[in-house]
Order: sequence, then structure tokens, then C-alpha cells
Amino acid sequence: ASPRDGDLPRTAADCMRSPVVTTNPGASLVEATRAMVSAKVHRLVVVEDDRVVGVLSTRDVLPHVEKARSARKLSEIMTRDVLTIDLDTTVDAAVEKLSEANVHGLVVVDGEHPIGVFTHAEALASRRLPAALRARPVEEVMSYETICFAASTPVYRAAAQALRMNVRRLLVVENREVVGILSCLDLARELTL
Repeated sequence: ASPRDGDLPRTAADCMRSPVVTTNPGASLVEATRAMVSAKVHRLVVVEDDRVVGVLSTRDVLPHVEKARSARKLSEIMTRDVLTIDLDTTVDAAVEKLSEANVHGLVVVDGEHPIGVFTHAEALASRRLPAALRARPVEEVMSYETICFAASTPVYRAAAQALRMNVRRLLVVENREVVGILSCLDLARELTL
């Protein structure tokens, strides 16, 4: 069964990640990116003299990935195991699958064709819905903000588009079918090679 409001954590401490992954302002961009990749986090807390002075995110790194103009193709770095759900899957079933799969998002498909994504943001928002609405198709609450690329697209071009379109996940398609998925962290990893 999917969690309901009564099952939600009461405080930030109930669900925070610890220890905090940090860097210092003098760390090179490559070092900081390597720390993000190693810890599998999309943000580093920047600390100086035991004081938080900023946050560095994968989105902050993307302009540098674009400038580096890596010739590698998305097919070389994408995750091939893409979890999908059909557009008429209920919201409750989508929340449950997302929770069980322990991933950040599911690709919503119409047949084999991607039409959107269902992420933690949509799952959290759906918890406030009445039961009758959670029994409705996931298509009604999914995010339509997706961006699809051919597997042969260079990494730098995908980084530029992700930045300009403000998306976190990129779908890789061939013949309109999903063959892979990438996050901004996958793109940022290019700076560490």
C-alpha cells in the first residue's frame, strides 16, 4: 500500500540524508563534481570555516559540460533499464511502483511512446488528493515536461538543452521508443573523465 499523510515523516530529521556531502569554496569544479558523482547526490553544500556559504548543484555544472564539448554519445552514458508505466495506471499504483523500485521517476508511456514522467514531486503532491482522485489515471498528474534525444546525441548538446529547458531527466529514444534515461548527474560526470 502507498503511504498516506498519516504515514509521512513529521520532521526533516525523520527523512534527511546524513552525513551531509560537502566541499569547500577552493575545491576545483572537477573535484566537487567527482564528490557529487561518488556520493550520488545532485547538490553539494559548500562550507568554509564551519559555515555554509553556498550550494553547488549539477545544474551549476551543466554550462561547463556544454563548454567541454564531450564527443561521447548519450548511448555511451545512459541507463538502459528504464522503468515505465502505462498512461492509464492509477496514481496509487504509480506511487507504489515508484516506492518499490527506489528510483527518482517513472517514464509514462502510451504503448511504447514516452509522453511524460511521474516523479517524487508528483507522488508527494498526489498524497494530498482524495482517494477517488488517486484512483484516476497517472496521465492526469504526471509531468509533461520531458525532453527526448536520439542515442547519437553528443553529451554537450544534451547538457545545453537540459539547462535551457530546466529539466532533470532526459529520455533517450530510438524510433520514438524509450531506450535509456539520464539525469543531470550523469551529464555532470563528463567533467570527471
